[in-house]
Amino acid sequence: MNIAFLGVVGPRDLLMISSLYLFLLSFSIFHLLRNKEIQGFNYVLYLLLILAFPIIGSLIYLVTKFYKKPLAV
Repeated sequence: MNIAFLGVVGPRDLLMISSLYLFLLSFSIFHLLRNKEIQGFNYVLYLLLILAFPIIGSLIYLVTKFYKKPLAV
């Protein structure tokens, strides 16, 4: 059975993309659950954002949480 998408994405590509997707999603949720700084409404908002829009929500969460402090020179 050929599961290629329009002849561009093969089975290995789909496996790699799905692996990266699952890693990003699981890492974001794990980090959110372990983060003690986020509480209350922000916690629920980030969790809903990650679950509703997994890729964009995970990237927004990770960028806002990891790059919130300015770099020291």
